Amino acid sequence: MVNWLRLPRHWAVPVILCALALYVTATIRLTVEAAEHEVLEGDVAVTNTVQDVSAPGVIPVVEFLNWVGKPIPLAALTLIIAAGLFAVRRHAEALLILPTTATHAVNYVLKAAAESPRPTPDLVRVSDQAAGFGFPSGHTMATVVFCGVVLYLAWRLIEHRPLRIIVQAVSAFAIFGMGFSRIYSGAHWPSDVLGAYLWGTFYTLLLIFVFHRVRPVTQPTMAPARVRVR
Repeated sequence: MVNWLRLPRHWAVPVILCALALYVTATIRLTVEAAEHEVLEGDVAVTNTVQDVSAPGVIPVVEFLNWVGKPIPLAALTLIIAAGLFAVRRHAEALLILPTTATHAVNYVLKAAAESPRPTPDLVRVSDQAAGFGFPSGHTMATVVFCGVVLYLAWRLIEHRPLRIIVQAVSAFAIFGMGFSRIYSGAHWPSDVLGAYLWGTFYTLLLIFVFHRVRPVTQPTMAPARVRVR
């Protein structure tokens, strides 16, 4: 068995590039398959399994997540966090989270390219009559990008460990909960949600990469101590 922790450092770049190539290939392949205007294998079965969940409080949680994942509520949350970061002079970090508001626009372009249909009542239960194409899920992709950046900023800035864990736990719940809610409400197929996870993660990593490339220019000194919460 290979011990990855002991691989020579000069192997790091090839391994990362190979992993990235596989990731991009899988993302593009799923997008191409979704663009064939057919229900992908397993979508109906997985949707039925998700919609069979009857845990207490699941419907209010699903309805709340479906609302908060819309462009306006998510943009409002983004602006509040950005304003807070500007207030504590973390300008570079504020500029990192602001582009997450463009996720719905990027998602619209991907939807237009794939033109994949949404679930229909003859196949699954549809309680959220969403318009437009399905792949990838806009709510899920926007949540992945927003919460992904929040996860990164929490790791980077929040020194108080319990608070950092709470922020990260809530963000992780929102990411996976949003995917569940879109399938549960019949607004998207599981493949739409998977595509949103893949494309959303790609966009998040791109934002963080650009942040690290641009940050020495926008904020030449090293970051001050993390935010302290007593």
